[in-house]
Amino acid sequence: MDGQNWMGLPRPPEICDRKYFIVESESERHQREERQLAVYAAIESRGAGKASFDAADGWTNRPRTAAEEKHLARACAEWADGELVVAHIAYRNEILCTNDRAGRSGRSIFDVGNCAWLATAYGVAFMTLQELSEKVAT
Repeated sequence: MDGQNWMGLPRPPEICDRKYFIVESESERHQREERQLAVYAAIESRGAGKASFDAADGWTNRPRTAAEEKHLARACAEWADGELVVAHIAYRNEILCTNDRAGRSGRSIFDVGNCAWLATAYGVAFMTLQELSEKVAT
């Protein structure tokens, strides 16, 4: 899945090879990107995804305590989780398979309330690998 690019961050060379991506017309790509932006903003408005990074003062390069470093690392992971959800919805995937259940991260895109909202608003079902395996087996 093709996601958003942030600040020229390092990326594997395979990301530039279009053979690894779903083939889509210019119109389809534009529509997907519009969905990405809309869902991204909706997630951020709920305080999840990148909003966690912003709340952790992630843009400031400064010395941090061990606790602040841990908090920032969780915020980075939450931002990545938000990007994953955005891409799945933008591509209109029906299922997002993850074992992440937001246990320690505080406000998370994978918490029960946000997953319920995403299921209702965008029709995405969250399943663990075990749940998906059982669904496929039936």
